[in-house]
Amino acid sequence: MIRHTRVSAKISPSVILGMYQDWDKRPTICVEYGLKTHTENPAYHSKKENYTSGIIRNTTAEKAADKLSKPLLQMNTSTHKTPNNFLALVERGG
Repeated sequence: MIRHTRVSAKISPSVILGMYQDWDKRPTICVEYGLKTHTENPAYHSKKENYTSGIIRNTTAEKAADKLSKPLLQMNTSTHKTPNNFLALVERGG
């Protein structure tokens, strides 16, 4: 995640250490949600690590758990046809 924030993809050890120390103060689920949000959304790739820290800091554990569970459920909505078509093929044995 941090490498996405640098054009050179180089990160100083002090920045890495600072991020780990900050993440250590937060609930694990919030860190997981913040990192996943950052890495899975290309619009955030140019944002600095403090943007992701803000996501982590401003998300409750309950909200993070809820948001992390939703992508699997959203895959089966009518706006995303591929999983349903795939499941139909599997059920037909094709």
